[in-house]
Amino acid sequence: MRNYTETECQKLYLDWINNFLSDTKFREYYNLGVSEMENILDIGRKYNKLQGEKHYQETGKVKQNNKTLEELPKIAIYTIKN
Repeated sequence: MRNYTETECQKLYLDWINNFLSDTKFREYYNLGVSEMENILDIGRKYNKLQGEKHYQETGKVKQNNKTLEELPKIAIYTIKN
């Protein structure tokens, strides 16, 4: 088991969100155990959220699409965790 930085966990989390259809494939690709994967994704999710909030506080814009919250569509997005 390897130690990952918060930045590495965030990168892995974003890779999981954007490129993998299942937790199993993600674990196999990175050769991770179940608890190790869960810890990495939890840390990555939290760090990613903090980075987004920090960017919004500094600029008033959402980093991903450079729009203010008022300009975003009024919809809810839910993440389903297996």
